[in-house]
Amino acid sequence: MSLKNEIIEVDGKQWMVREAVSRKVALSEIAMARVTGSIGGKSTLTREGVTVIQADVVRLNSDGTETQPYSGY
Repeated sequence: MSLKNEIIEVDGKQWMVREAVSRKVALSEIAMARVTGSIGGKSTLTREGVTVIQADVVRLNSDGTETQPYSGY
């Protein structure tokens, strides 16, 4: 079952699943983002020259907006 524009809560933080082929793959991508300290992540699979998004996730702020990368450098 694919997901699109769904919110998943993990350890008190909300994550927007922009797109994912399954809940399991979305949770895996969220785990990867959390481990690396990222605000989101995207994984793809390319077969025979065709690229398919496996999961695209982003952490949400408390007001429900998507967290943006820090640009203060």
